[in-house]
Amino acid sequence: VLIEERIIPGILLRHEENVAGIIMTIQENVLWAIVHWKLKNTLVIYEKTNKAVYSLESARWGNVILKVNTNKDELTSEYNMLKEISSTSSCMVYAYDVEHGVLIEERIIPGILLRHEENVAVRVNHFLSLFRDIHKTIDDVYYFETYLDWLKKADTFCMNHRLDESITNNMHKACCIGEELFCKYDDRVLLHGDLHHDNIILNDN
Repeated sequence: VLIEERIIPGILLRHEENVAGIIMTIQENVLWAIVHWKLKNTLVIYEKTNKAVYSLESARWGNVILKVNTNKDELTSEYNMLKEISSTSSCMVYAYDVEHGVLIEERIIPGILLRHEENVAVRVNHFLSLFRDIHKTIDDVYYFETYLDWLKKADTFCMNHRLDESITNNMHKACCIGEELFCKYDDRVLLHGDLHHDNIILNDN
């Protein structure tokens, strides 16, 4: 579907009025990115109420992916992560505008999902090879949330929402174990927070 022709008009009919403003913001930011970075041939990959992903062509960068997200902290974290790990094992990140919540990254061609590899041994080997190559130590750890941050948020959530006592106790124990491990092992490695067989794709090599 060409976004220049459609500009996502029908999406407003599929949602309640209270998210209409979010949808309009996404539309406006997508159009801003198309004009600002001189993009064309825009195809929808997926659209949600607060984020969307599109495939486009750029005279400057070639085949690219445009991501738009109303959660700017989330998109900023992704941009910083991609800057750190950009290599032969990951896509390049080309541009980011925090004000509009839009990010441009390399589109991997042909982009076949690891999920579609039928041979289990090949899938596992691809994953392990990527896992070894993509993760690295970094100098500035303050850009990123850590697993300990996530544990602490989950611990606080369980306590504040008065969940089942066993769930709350186990979550608190997990948080304490996380704190012990972080104190014992002080080296910090940047990890991909969502590495799975739908986020690993085959390039032309």
